[in-house]
Amino acid sequence: MEPTTDIPNWMEDPSVQGIPREKLAFLSQLYQQGQGKSQKEMMSFLMPMMAQAKQKGLTFTQRNGRSRWPPSANTAPRKNCAKSTRL
Repeated sequence: MEPTTDIPNWMEDPSVQGIPREKLAFLSQLYQQGQGKSQKEMMSFLMPMMAQAKQKGLTFTQRNGRSRWPPSANTAPRKNCAKSTRL
């Protein structure tokens, strides 16, 4: 019998292949425990979680100067462009 693992399928996705398992586990925990919280509750929740990440030596930075957020002007949705130029 194979040993069972609690690794979610999304952690096997090629797009997250280069991210250490410890970071993925932290993000998964952050997502699971943060669900359903109000904005006020989230702030109270995030501060200790970020301290925990720091204590574990987890850092989250841009890789290779590329990031999907915030979107660049070239990739941002343009549906309100005309509206915003009429101000």
